Amino acid sequence: MKTRNILTLCTAFLVSMPSTDAQSFKDGLKSLGDKIGKQIVKTTQSVKNQTTGSKPTTQKPAASKTSDRDKALQKQYDAMMGNAPEMEDEAPTVKLPNEHTALFAPLGYPVEAAYGTLTVKPSMPPQSPDAQVNWSEKQPYIFNLNNKSLVDEYLLLDDCFKNGYFKTFTPAHARYENVGGELYARAKALNKLVELMAEARSEYGGESPQWVINGLHDKIASILEGEEYKTLIKSSISPFFTVKGLINDVTKEYFQKHGGYENATKVTMTKWDPKPVKQSISTSGSSQSGIIVSENASGATVDIDGIIYIVHASKGFAFASEAVNTAVAGKDIVMPDYINYKGKRIPVTEMRGDIFWGKSIKSIKLPSTLTEISNAALRETDISEIVIPASVKIIQGAAFYGCKNLKKVVFESDKIDELHGCFQNCTSLQSIKLPRYVGLTSYEMFSGCTNLTSVTLPENLTEIKDGTFENCTKLTTINIPASVTKVGSHVFSDSGVVSLDLSHVLEIGEFTFDNCKSLKNLKLNSKLKDDFLMEIYPDLMTCPYMQVKWENNQYVYPAGLEFVKTE
Repeated sequence: MKTRNILTLCTAFLVSMPSTDAQSFKDGLKSLGDKIGKQIVKTTQSVKNQTTGSKPTTQKPAASKTSDRDKALQKQYDAMMGNAPEMEDEAPTVKLPNEHTALFAPLGYPVEAAYGTLTVKPSMPPQSPDAQVNWSEKQPYIFNLNNKSLVDEYLLLDDCFKNGYFKTFTPAHARYENVGGELYARAKALNKLVELMAEARSEYGGESPQWVINGLHDKIASILEGEEYKTLIKSSISPFFTVKGLINDVTKEYFQKHGGYENATKVTMTKWDPKPVKQSISTSGSSQSGIIVSENASGATVDIDGIIYIVHASKGFAFASEAVNTAVAGKDIVMPDYINYKGKRIPVTEMRGDIFWGKSIKSIKLPSTLTEISNAALRETDISEIVIPASVKIIQGAAFYGCKNLKKVVFESDKIDELHGCFQNCTSLQSIKLPRYVGLTSYEMFSGCTNLTSVTLPENLTEIKDGTFENCTKLTTINIPASVTKVGSHVFSDSGVVSLDLSHVLEIGEFTFDNCKSLKNLKLNSKLKDDFLMEIYPDLMTCPYMQVKWENNQYVYPAGLEFVKTE
């Protein structure tokens, strides 16, 4: 691309020159083109030999603590960037180290040796365009220049151009443009990488969705795989800081916090095998064992019966991250309570979102150490029964969505911190008793449960969220606790409810009773009577047994409607 820019600019200049000068320039240009072509072939072959031939020469680290640290950093980097095909992207390795080595020269990362290493003192271009052709022909390949040589040449040519020493559409100007382009490309890669690394650390500090973190990794990887970055890290980045406006404030601040930029690229290149020898690992189940897929400074990625677990040994917990469908299809799944790793019993505390979504598992026994069931964790599976361990504190939305065979749900504890909408479209579910909670019961909890006939709500419930019983066509009656003071929108719409006691409810949302064709008996708080006709009755107009009539100059309420005075 940069060669094409040179030829384009030179051609434009050729058109504007007298014929004699043009011919001379043309001959020189042909020579330059031949030179560039030979250089491209040479460089390409060199790179090819490095990537397809013998392995790049690496410096063997000394047997020291630094060597061990470097190896750990290398494994962290490869796992984070997905260079190891068997490393799970949610491994403990996502925690980004602050060391310069992780940012500017990932240990073992393949870099073309020919690029960014050449030290050359820049030469002054001649003023004559004809002479510039020969001068340009003798200049080194821009990609080969190290950072200092690139900056030195750019500053020289920049000063020449600004002082009118050479003009646009000349070979010297073409060289100036391309040197500047390469310089700013390297600087851009540096600035963007620092920005993304800072953003990644911020996302890890919060509780960002994994897809956000994965997206950041993809962006970081695209920079690390680019030629600009590979060239950048082959020499000191110090010269970039001498060019005004080249390095942005975010990057400068990063280096101020991390010891300056002068020695940021001094690294020790090491080798790491992306396919380590797999080791067996035991669990709390006497007959259950797994395989260590990969390890790093924080822990390990483990495969147990086709389920991938991430062991955070340093933090003392593990979570189930991914399930291989071919390994779990049609199986009775037993998840271990503990994974034994390096002399420690690491509890399995979480199953990540979507882990079994759509996978045809027959049944599952959850760990007694489990604290959270994440979004859509068991969505659209074939399970017919689920026992929620007493250890579970949080069940996220859609956790059991669309489990059409699910008939029985048992909570081993009568208390839970957060219970979000998780049983939507469980069409075989007939009855359920919910535990007490101190957090949130979310929207559409039982929406679409067309065979649900019995629900026991917790006594401390204060609000029934939107759409909780929508389309529960066989649900004829519900015991609403006296603690409930608010009912959201669409809560009972299209349901089979016949009788409802909402005498303690002070706030009712829109479309709450929409299309409740079987509703015959309804108790409402007397405080709602004044606003009944304007705010509540419009929804009841779709209920045949709840019609209000106008007779003898007054409203006549249906026999099944009662306003109750409560304390």
